[in-house]
Amino acid sequence: MAGVKGRSGRQPEILNPKRKAAVTAHIETAKILKRFQNHFFGHSSKDDQMSPTQLKAGEILLRKTLPDLRHTEHSGDMTMTYQEMSQQDLMLKLASAGLDADEVIANLGSNALN
Repeated sequence: MAGVKGRSGRQPEILNPKRKAAVTAHIETAKILKRFQNHFFGHSSKDDQMSPTQLKAGEILLRKTLPDLRHTEHSGDMTMTYQEMSQQDLMLKLASAGLDADEVIANLGSNALN
């Protein structure tokens, strides 16, 4: 319905993507979070306590500015690449990295090099 125009031929303000971006930019997420923290941890004064309506409004505003990661899932294959190298190449790479190659190889054990 985002493409629906009103009688005047203009998009209503609530559906206008530019207006939505401007409103979202004006919502100061950090201030909302700070107010929630003060309320929940008891750092606010009696006059600064939040009503249930204020809590719900803050929650709605945060949903507009923070991404919802609850429904994020990975799709596709996950592959790891590895490089086969000789023990001599491994020792050279470890030595160039400033590590004691013999000590590292001894800690890995002989099974890691097969």
